[in-house]
Parts: sequence; structure tokens; C-alpha cells
Amino acid sequence: MHETRRIEKNISDIRSELGNINETLVDFYEGHRQLATSLMSFISYYTGEVFLSQKEVADLLGVDERTVRNWKTSGKLLPEQVGSCRLYAKSKILQFGRDKGLIR
Repeated sequence: MHETRRIEKNISDIRSELGNINETLVDFYEGHRQLATSLMSFISYYTGEVFLSQKEVADLLGVDERTVRNWKTSGKLLPEQVGSCRLYAKSKILQFGRDKGLIR
């Protein structure tokens, strides 16, 4: 019986710690997202280029994100390295979409 309580306490402690780790990861992700957004704005301002995420590319071209990922893997559509993010130049995506007949 004593052993069962000790195990239950350990499980409770682990769950609590996992909750703390999850909160830390959420905070980290949010900070990273804000930094990436600021970096994109900065680069866009100075280069005149607009950068898109993989999801934004998929939405713009009317395809699934997996399709964009497959194009990236096959080398048909290559993202730019912007800081720690891989983003797509909108001008290149529009041309790619026109070439594929996805955009008029």
C-alpha cells in the first residue's frame, strides 16, 4: 500500500513537471513566433520582398501544406533561410503558381 502511494505521488509530480515544461514550451514558441514575425517585417521593409510561411504558400496556391512540403523536398520550390525560419518569397511563389497554372 505504501509503495502504491509513493508511485502515485511520483506520477503526480511528473504530471506537474510536464505541465511546467509545456508552459515553458508555449512561451518559447510564442516568443520565437514574435521574433520571426519581427524579422520578416524588417527584411520585407528593407528588401521590398514579402515572405510567406509554408501554410501561407499553401493557402495562396490552394493546395495542402503537404504538397508545398513535397515541392520543397523535390527542389521544385525552395524557401529562403530567414534567421532560423524557412520562408518563401511571395514574388517567387506567385511566379511558381502562374507557371503551374494555379494562379492567373
